[in-house]
Amino acid sequence: MSATQKAITAAYHLQRDLKKRLAKLSTAVTVADVTYDSDQGPLIGIGAGTAGAAGGFIKIGLHDFPLALNAINQQATLYGYAPNKALFVREASVSANTLELTATIIAVLTQRGFNTEYYECANATVPDAAQFIAANLKTTFIPDGDFGAISGQ
Repeated sequence: MSATQKAITAAYHLQRDLKKRLAKLSTAVTVADVTYDSDQGPLIGIGAGTAGAAGGFIKIGLHDFPLALNAINQQATLYGYAPNKALFVREASVSANTLELTATIIAVLTQRGFNTEYYECANATVPDAAQFIAANLKTTFIPDGDFGAISGQ
């Protein structure tokens, strides 16, 4: 999934919002600068970025449209402002990943309108882009229950 300018801009706004909100928690965590994955998707690290530490990892990407096919039955090209989604992963069984921290991160993502996929990687595994696999997916938060794709715009 390659990034759009809209996704890149959204990542910088998201980073700013996370810095403000996470600094006010009972145990504040840091928010890293926006970096990019090999497919140019924006990435945001939260916390120390080590195994056992509070925080997680976010990637902004495009919604998947598996039924959007072109005339020769290949994935259709998306034009204009395709809706974005946020992928959030945190390490399982880390006491520092409190409900307050996790809920705040998910709240910021959904308030920004992202359909959010929540992942958990195994204990003693550093949350990073490699952890966004189907086996780690726990749930999806859709801010608009009636028009899920529209909310990601």
